[in-house]
Amino acid sequence: MKIAILVDGRYYRKRSQNVFGKVTAKERADELYKYCNRHLKETHFGT
Repeated sequence: MKIAILVDGRYYRKRSQNVFGKVTAKERADELYKYCNRHLKETHFGT
């Protein structure tokens, strides 16, 4: 099954900076990628 996750990048950048602090763009992108993958693994689609 293919899944797409749409993220409002502007909102995410501002919100994550306030919550988690400033990091580089690369670190922020890696953080978001890991978060999305973790979300997919923890979610049970179709059950």
